[in-house]
Amino acid sequence: TYNYTLYVPSNEAMAAAYNKGLPRPDEIDAEYERLNLLEEGDDQLETGKAVLYEKLGIIRDFIRYHFQSVSVYADNVVSGGKYSTMLTDAVGIAYTNQVTGGDGKLQVTDAHGTVHVIDANQSSKYSNLMTRDYWLNGEKTSRANTITTSSFCVIHELSEAMNWNAADRYDGQNTRAQAVKVYKRLKAKNHL
Repeated sequence: TYNYTLYVPSNEAMAAAYNKGLPRPDEIDAEYERLNLLEEGDDQLETGKAVLYEKLGIIRDFIRYHFQSVSVYADNVVSGGKYSTMLTDAVGIAYTNQVTGGDGKLQVTDAHGTVHVIDANQSSKYSNLMTRDYWLNGEKTSRANTITTSSFCVIHELSEAMNWNAADRYDGQNTRAQAVKVYKRLKAKNHL
């Protein structure tokens, strides 16, 4: 039904992203556990929840930006152009990446201006890994007997994480004060 491209940062690229402010999952888990010990109505709890919500949003945006509509392979001929990511701005417009390539290579320019080169001829990197997502008509272990729909995804490894910000950091999307306001507004509307 659908086809996607997923750009996966290497372990080294993830370490660099964490150093540039991407929240670490273990830090979020620890903060969640700490907040569970506080009493309802405690100002520290409200601020902590807002900051935690902000960090989860940064991780969500990071992941969504690495997914791109349309499967693009590093091949001899590449249909270049702008491709939408799964990350959208406040009004729902998708962030895009510029893709060019050929001769077994892709050049992907992110919104930060970084050019990521994917070389299918380089055996030390993962590229052009095709995956498939199946939706079944029941539980896959017992009752499914039909594929309802399926999607394709090609995976490419990156040596540097992609960035949608003008700044060379992943945090700082909102100030803490803005995060508290957003959290309180969402809580008042029962969205949390």
